Amino acid sequence: GLQYLKNILKSLVFGVLFLALFGSCASLNNKKNRKEKIPLKSFVQVKYKSYRKICTPRDPKNYKSPCYIPLGGGVGSGVIFAHSLEGSYIMTAAHVCDPERIPEWMHMHSMPEAENEELRKNIIKVFSINDYNYFNHNLEIVDFDRHTDLCVGHVWGLFDKRVRLSKRRPKLGEKVINIAAPAGFFSSRVVPVLDGRFSGNTMIERKARRAVYTIPAVGGSSGSPVLTVKGKLIGMISAAHVRFHHIALSPVYRDVIDYLINTVKKDTEKKGRDIKDIGLF
Repeated sequence: GLQYLKNILKSLVFGVLFLALFGSCASLNNKKNRKEKIPLKSFVQVKYKSYRKICTPRDPKNYKSPCYIPLGGGVGSGVIFAHSLEGSYIMTAAHVCDPERIPEWMHMHSMPEAENEELRKNIIKVFSINDYNYFNHNLEIVDFDRHTDLCVGHVWGLFDKRVRLSKRRPKLGEKVINIAAPAGFFSSRVVPVLDGRFSGNTMIERKARRAVYTIPAVGGSSGSPVLTVKGKLIGMISAAHVRFHHIALSPVYRDVIDYLINTVKKDTEKKGRDIKDIGLF
């Protein structure tokens, strides 16, 4: 009988310890979840299809016409960062949305520059996005800047959740989050969430300033947002190291914020609206 009571006491002690441990782990996870805010629904996959125009079609938007020769396409990443009265503003990379950028395989280095320029004029790109639920929408390019590699597009009728712009620059060593579709890996409500650290700013060719993040990135990651752990936008994946994909470059914080604000401001003024009607921060 004494041994039986000892066994019951041991069971009770173990049960209390287990509940205490389990309860503390649950509270830790809850704190972590409350701290890190990952705006998955703000993510979009940016897509484009390229065509070469060889004649004038009756319907310029009928890309099945014999006047258009398909040249393939590409994908990138993006994020909703502002809403207009008609839809959403999208941030992505300029090298993804540049309508005049010739696909790499079409570059003819032995071809005279004049012929290359003529080829560039006849290339037509059609842009679209897949939202978080994988619904497809047409993407209108508002503006792009090749120097910073930033681009803003607009999608009519899309009002999914947006990310907010951070009011402060990242601190050295600060943990950051990246939502992207590396190598095009993305499907309905399934998008990779990566993390890394801010390693500082550097200077690359043509005196372009870039922020360095230890975030894994490959083709398809271009244009994806770099966020604080609270889900505020501080950067955008622009390029990755060719031999070590865990080092990614982004336009510096100030360039990102200034470009997005100024581009949306110009577009709203063009439409006769007030930027105060659009939330950014």
